[in-house]
Amino acid sequence: NSEMFDMNVIAGNIDMTYSSLDSVPLYREQAADIVETYMTEFTGLSCILFFNMNYDEDPSFVEAMQYPDFRKALGMAIDTEEIGDACYVGEVTLSRQEYTATYDTEAANDLLDELGFVDINDDGWRETPSGLEIAWNIYPQVEGGYVKPCELMVENFGDIGIKMIIQSTDPAYWSTLISSNSIPMLVSSSCEAPEWRQDGWRQNYFAPLYWTWWQTRNSDEPNGIEPTEEFRQFYTLIDQTLELVPTDVDAIIIPQIIELVDENAWYLTCFESVGTGFTVNRNFGNVSETDPNTQYREVYGELYFDRTAGD
Repeated sequence: NSEMFDMNVIAGNIDMTYSSLDSVPLYREQAADIVETYMTEFTGLSCILFFNMNYDEDPSFVEAMQYPDFRKALGMAIDTEEIGDACYVGEVTLSRQEYTATYDTEAANDLLDELGFVDINDDGWRETPSGLEIAWNIYPQVEGGYVKPCELMVENFGDIGIKMIIQSTDPAYWSTLISSNSIPMLVSSSCEAPEWRQDGWRQNYFAPLYWTWWQTRNSDEPNGIEPTEEFRQFYTLIDQTLELVPTDVDAIIIPQIIELVDENAWYLTCFESVGTGFTVNRNFGNVSETDPNTQYREVYGELYFDRTAGD
């Protein structure tokens, strides 16, 4: 959990990490001799709820994911201003997704009623149109401070009768769960457009088996699951980002990708940008004090060095 993560930073067990703004004063007070924490801005979309469109272990989740408007209703229920104030001291730019940027629980409730997600047994929680109980696990990424935003999201969903249970797990195991298609929903971040050259759309977060099939589609026996038409369009556009010059990609392809993502609500983006901390071991060399975040994202850990190596 986030408290254990903070303890590990203070103990000197973590040498480089994004850090939540709540943790910055703590690190500066209790670990100033071990780490330096810079204030910067996360370059990419932050605090995103990804829906795994290939998750099939819970019939109620599979049924609900047939409705893009169900996912949009969840977006309407997220109080992004509250999350921004509580987790990022208001240093946020709200989502481009209209249904996520506008906090409207009345509209969310009306839409869920219209779709047939109603409380059948009067216990305060909605069931699916076929009557299945909803109680889904949601996994926040511990690094970067996504546990607290996830807690607030889950409270928001409870306000419209959708039950979710937070499952915080070790970062290494979290990655294993994702690769094994064992997570129905997760809260994390995405580089999205700024790193399109690296296919940085987090396809393995919200459609891992579709993406696997697309990557192996030209083999004799493709792995994964053959994607739907919407996902084929999405992957085709991603492939085109590697074929066209950057100006055409930015002007033609990226807007189409964003439109597809937002129309289908495969993930809900709380913020376009957030303030964040960037914490590094004081022994690290090659850290840009004027723009540490860009330095980190562009050169990666391999190009840092230990200042004390020659001692």
